[in-house]
Amino acid sequence: SMERIAERGLAIPELAGQLGVSHVLEGSVRRAGDRVRVSVQLIDAATDDHVWAENYDRDLNDIFAIQTEIATAIAGQLETELSPAEQARLAEIPTTSLEAYDLYLQAVEIDRQGASITHDRRADLLEQAVALDPNFVHALVGLADAYSRMVFTRLGPDDRYRQRAERMVERIEAGWPGSVDARLARANFHYAALRDFDGALARYLELEGERPNDSDLLLNIASSYKRLGRYDEGLVYLEKALQVDPERPSLYSERAIQQAGAGRRDQVLPGLYTAAARFPESMLIQSWVGHYAYLLEGDRSAYASLYMDDNGLYFSLSRYAIESLGEALPFRLVAEDIGVDRALTELEQLRDTDDAWMDLLIDGQAAELLLINGRTDEARARARNALAAARSGVLAVGRVPGNEPREKYAQLAYVACLADDAAAAEEFRALAGTTEANNPRFSATNRLALVMAQAACGDPEGAWQALPDAQAPWLNFSDWSLVYDPAMKFYFGDLPGYQTIVVRKRQENETEA
Repeated sequence: SMERIAERGLAIPELAGQLGVSHVLEGSVRRAGDRVRVSVQLIDAATDDHVWAENYDRDLNDIFAIQTEIATAIAGQLETELSPAEQARLAEIPTTSLEAYDLYLQAVEIDRQGASITHDRRADLLEQAVALDPNFVHALVGLADAYSRMVFTRLGPDDRYRQRAERMVERIEAGWPGSVDARLARANFHYAALRDFDGALARYLELEGERPNDSDLLLNIASSYKRLGRYDEGLVYLEKALQVDPERPSLYSERAIQQAGAGRRDQVLPGLYTAAARFPESMLIQSWVGHYAYLLEGDRSAYASLYMDDNGLYFSLSRYAIESLGEALPFRLVAEDIGVDRALTELEQLRDTDDAWMDLLIDGQAAELLLINGRTDEARARARNALAAARSGVLAVGRVPGNEPREKYAQLAYVACLADDAAAAEEFRALAGTTEANNPRFSATNRLALVMAQAACGDPEGAWQALPDAQAPWLNFSDWSLVYDPAMKFYFGDLPGYQTIVVRKRQENETEA
């Protein structure tokens, strides 16, 4: 993040104002073989005066000691009294391996960017770090969290990564009992692997007093509040996190989601546009700009362009949309531009022979594309194949994978309706309605999938009446998406209520023009 700031070429007072700080530490690092020279100077942002400067010539292996000396010297210059816990933390040497530390920092930067599809890459880096230094506790905590997030976003078979995460947490608790790291690892596991957001929030709040300026912790608290539908409380912690860490793109996208959830929709896009200008390289920010521009302003092209250009599909973001959100909307939109057959070809690229659930989603969403484009026989056959694969695969073990099976049963109900299998649809609808879900986001996703299943099974009028209850506070659909989404037009296009919305949105467009 500091490299990006340096590239902006801001004057010290302007930089300090952007970051919300009173002093700026400026410096350079020069390496020659196993020796390193670190030159630093502390600058008063208000006056642009140099308060303190020093050079450090040391062995490269002493780099952590240099960090400690610099931080202690700065605290002295600012007349800041450090608590014993803060002094101990400053004196801590995180690892004996500089190579492991470099891998860890790369993983941290991936996490800061906030793209869920990168948790597998993050885990790969941290596995290498832990192999180099098995006692590098920060890397162990990060690795446990990466495994848990892979369960949360379904980047791999759930049981495999849940077990890895739990074993890693137990290893940390055994090696560092009662420590902040051990308690944080357990809280992360409750949040991401177990989706126990009440339990995670209680654990995070206990840690806040010990880590008041930890933007990761503040974000986790805010995210827990979001999952519990307590958006206003989440926004308080997001503002705290932004004060501490204004150069973190994921904080801005998270704020937009929670602003939408709290009903502050007029704040969503202005904040995202500002963030997009500040972080033009962030795919995460761009994706949420497209999402909310589409839902709040009806900007269809901005949304579709996130997932495909003239050269084809943006693989990572498209896979994330389907895998984590169960969302085929990008493919429904681009199919209108490039044709159904090419959209199906692009969709097929996301297939993963190691992930039966992902393959089932692809087949179900291919069936939907075929159906809404008038190729009914092909759609039915594709959906029946998907159901047969589910029966012999993910359902053969007695339940679908994951901690939120209700959502997946709802998706299976929709696939059954696409297959014109009323008995299977009723079976999965019953399972979707009786399996517990413990957070608002997945309840909304579950309800929307069931509404679409009702429409696909031949009751569009009843589905239309149920649709308002399927809308999530943070917006999973809007009047604009009802107008532009080909599936919505296919199922509800003949209904008076739908036609009224279309007329109203067209009139709004004409008025604005």
